[in-house]
Amino acid sequence: AQVSWSTPVAVKDPFLELDGSRIRAVTRAYPGQPDRVFHSVRLSGLTPSTSYNYAVGHAGASLTTDRLTTGPSGRERFPFTAFGAQSFSDPTPGRNYAFHNTALAQSMDPAFHAIVGDLAYANGDQAIWDSYMGMISPMARRRPWMPCIGNHEIESQLDPRGLLLDTWGDYGYDPYRTRWDLPGNGIDVRNLV
Repeated sequence: AQVSWSTPVAVKDPFLELDGSRIRAVTRAYPGQPDRVFHSVRLSGLTPSTSYNYAVGHAGASLTTDRLTTGPSGRERFPFTAFGAQSFSDPTPGRNYAFHNTALAQSMDPAFHAIVGDLAYANGDQAIWDSYMGMISPMARRRPWMPCIGNHEIESQLDPRGLLLDTWGDYGYDPYRTRWDLPGNGIDVRNLV
């Protein structure tokens, strides 16, 4: 399991508390978002089908607390939800599919949620990423979300001839990769030559 959060500025000693243990967070940032710092803690050794109280904080700040529940073990059946292409950047009432889809998924009380690409449609507007993450937070802070990368996660795109199609910035995948600290696939790319 992984717990991730952000702060509007760099903070001293970000951490997660779980069962009386304090775990130091990893902190990341990227040049396209100078007013946001991202923190994450990977958890291991959790018991399946168990609820845990946790808190995040940093030196000199009050704790933000919540509760997460781990998934079942073995071959036990469990519900999950999945969708993609949320179109969060459309502010038209009734057309913000991300809000409606997330509310529907949350109502189903899944063990986890898979978001299968094309998350925020930020198109270079980093405030859209912040709004998107804030919108999914009530669900994502209590149950795991597993994102998959889509073509709209890259924040500059080239056509097959190498010409820039969209001119919304040169962030690449940095906004996505910085906000979501994802597990590796077990392959050490340093050994691939």
